[in-house]
Order: sequence, then C-alpha cells, then structure tokens
Amino acid sequence: MARKKVNESVVETLRTIPLFQSICEREEMLQALAEKMEEKVVKPGTYLIKEGQMGESMYILREGEVEVSKSTIENTPYTVAAMRGQDNAFFGELALLDKDRRSASIHAITRCELLKLGRKGFEEFGDQYPDGALQIMRELAKIVCRRFRATNRDVVRLFSALVNEISQREID
Repeated sequence: MARKKVNESVVETLRTIPLFQSICEREEMLQALAEKMEEKVVKPGTYLIKEGQMGESMYILREGEVEVSKSTIENTPYTVAAMRGQDNAFFGELALLDKDRRSASIHAITRCELLKLGRKGFEEFGDQYPDGALQIMRELAKIVCRRFRATNRDVVRLFSALVNEISQREID
C-alpha cells in the first residue's frame, strides 16, 4: 500500500506534544502517526466536542484558542479551562482508549487549526508499530493518573468545605 505524503509541519507539531515524546526520535514511527492525522480548520464558535456525545477522536490544537465547559445539574454550561495552540494543547485523548461519552464540551473561541486523530487510525498505527503504541498508551496512563489524583484532591476539598459549612450552621 502506498504511503500518503505527510506534511512535515504535522510531524514537527507531533514532536512538540508531550503525549508523543516517547516516539519523537523514531522518524518512521512519527511519520506513520502523522499519516493518520487529519488537518482541520474551524471557525470561532465551532464545537469540536460536545459533552455527552460518543467520542472517537482526539485533537491537537496547533493554532487558536478553545474553551472547555461542563454542564451543571440545571444544564447550564460553565467554563472549566481555556487552551491555546502555543501551549502544545491536546484534548479528547481518552477517546483513543474507549468508546464512551465525552465528559466536557470544547468549542473554538478563535479560528483554530487542529490535527485530528481517530481511534481507528490510532489502532492501525498500533497494529503497525505496537511498541510505539505501547509508549503512547503509557503516556496516556500517566495523564489519566494525574487527573484522577487531582480529582481526588478536589473531592476531599469539596467534602471538607461541605463538612465545615454544616458544622458552622449547627453552631449558629
């Protein structure tokens, strides 16, 4: 099967993304992964990911700014974070691992240039380069662990604040 011509700027972008650091010295592997990427340009206001929808792709933000939002119980969106292309931002990476619903929405604040990697493309890369996919999966596991620990800290803080609030009401 003939390989598609890869834009060298895609390869250079992949070199800057922490998720792919473990394979950035393996040129053939990096090229193969770059072949699986789709280049996208979106207008301000475009939703790349919607909370609750099934996920199947991750994105690398090359240029522009996006906003991450979650919905409250009353279905009111609130901003969780903003990401910028110059920060080597990527999102939606858990969709490479499973077929589950998105946990947040992400929309473009400005015109954005992105790379999109679908689960199918990542699986094909893994079939071709199992050692490279293993390295990327290890990085994904580290990301998930950091987020889980941060979530645990947040839950403890919220619980402590709730206990303090209840205690104060009982005193008053």
